[in-house]
Amino acid sequence: MSQTTMSQQQTRSANALDKVDPVWARIRREAEAVVRQEPELASFVYSSVLHHDRLEDVVVHRIAPAARSSRRVGRIDPPGLWGCARP
Repeated sequence: MSQTTMSQQQTRSANALDKVDPVWARIRREAEAVVRQEPELASFVYSSVLHHDRLEDVVVHRIAPAARSSRRVGRIDPPGLWGCARP
């Protein structure tokens, strides 16, 4: 499939997505912009955002490891969940 055809297909999909889930559509557009502007982050952005079809899938992808480890520890640590340092 040519790059032009793929681009047209993605544009049609993005337009349909805007109507169904405008928040997810915006997140994807912003992630695509990051990939274009910061190629060194492309792998992280693809695995964290663009690899998933729905916002719900991204949330599950981020929460599942913390939920698994919380069974051993007894709680979910929100700062650790999102990769933030504790104060």
